[in-house]
Amino acid sequence: MRIAFVYDAVYPYTKGGVERRVYELSKELTSKGHEVHIFCLKFWKGEKVMEKDGIYFHGVCKPSPLYTKQGRRSIGGAAKFAATLLPALLKEKFDVIDCQNFPYFPVFSCRLASILRGSKLFVTWHEFWGDYWYEYLGWLGVFGSIIERLALSLSPNIISVSEFTKRKLKTNKRIHIIPNGIDYSSLKKAKPLKKHFDVIFIGRLIKEKNVDMLLKAVALLKSKHPKIKCCIIGEGPEKFNIAQLAASLDLTGNVEFHSFLKKHEEVFSYLKASRVLALPSSREGFGMIALEANACGVPVVTVEAEDNAAREFVKDRVNGKVVQLSPEALADGIEECFRMKVKPIKEYNWMDIAKKLEGVYRA
Repeated sequence: MRIAFVYDAVYPYTKGGVERRVYELSKELTSKGHEVHIFCLKFWKGEKVMEKDGIYFHGVCKPSPLYTKQGRRSIGGAAKFAATLLPALLKEKFDVIDCQNFPYFPVFSCRLASILRGSKLFVTWHEFWGDYWYEYLGWLGVFGSIIERLALSLSPNIISVSEFTKRKLKTNKRIHIIPNGIDYSSLKKAKPLKKHFDVIFIGRLIKEKNVDMLLKAVALLKSKHPKIKCCIIGEGPEKFNIAQLAASLDLTGNVEFHSFLKKHEEVFSYLKASRVLALPSSREGFGMIALEANACGVPVVTVEAEDNAAREFVKDRVNGKVVQLSPEALADGIEECFRMKVKPIKEYNWMDIAKKLEGVYRA
C-alpha cells in the first residue's frame, strides 16, 4: 500500500507523543513493504521531499511557530498548513491517508484529496475537547467546537488511540482502537544515568500539566527528605514561571531543569535513573510517557481529572497511584510510590501495533 500520514509537526524536529507515533508506525509499515509518506511542515533545509529511514517526508510549507506565547496552538499556522497541504496531496495517489485529528483544518484538506484521488481516509483521534473549547477560548470556543464536530463527520474510518478518547467521541461510527507504543529497542540500549532522581517530569511546560503543583509537592516532601531530587524535562510558555516558583520555594538545590532531550534513548536513561514519574496533567489524550516509565519499572503518579486519559492506565498499588490534584495529595502519592515495585510492561510493541493498524487499513 501507498500510505500518507498527515500531521504538521514531525519527529525528530518536534518531540511529542503524536510525532513519535507517526514516526514509529511509519518505520514499522515501511519494514513490512509499504511505501510510507509523511506530510508535515518543512523543518529541514534542502529539497521539499526527502527520504530518511525509507520514509518519504514532504515539507508542504515553511514552519511558523506551532504555539502562541500563551501556549495555544496557532490558528493561523494550522490554516496555512491545511491550505498548502491540499495541492501537495493531489500530486500523489495514495491508497490510504491517515490524518491526525489535531489541529483539525488539515482533516478538511485530506477529505477533499481523498475524494479527488480516490484514497481511503482515516482520521486518528488523540483527544476530543468537546466543552473544553469554552474553557480554552471563552465564547470563541463555539467555533472550535463546531470545527471539531465537523472534522469528526468527514470520514467513516475513525481510529482512536485509547478507549478513553473513544468514549469522548460519542459517535455511532465504528471506532478502531490503535494505541501508542514503546520503542523497546531504544529502551534496551539505554543505560541509567550515573546520577539519580527521586521524581521526574517529562512533557511540555504548559498550565494543563500542573508542574507548579508538583513543585509544591516536592517542597512538602523536602521536610521529610531534605535531599530529595526532582528533574523537570521540557519546554513551553510556563518554563520561566516554574523556574521562579522553584526558587521561591527554596528548591534551587533540589530541582534540575532540562530542555527536551535530543535522542529518545535519553528519555529511557533518565527514567531508569528515577524512582517515580509524576504526571499531574489535567489533560492527556493518552499519556505515552506513563507507558514508557512503567516499561522501565518506574511507578507513575497521576491525577484524578476528567480529561486525563492516563488515570485509566495507572492502577493503584500496581503500577502507580492516582490522586487528587493538590500538592498534599501529590506528595502522599509520590511517597507511596517510593515503596512500590513495578513489573516492567512488555505488551506495547510498535511492531504489533503496526500489524493491527495494517489490518484496519485493509478491512
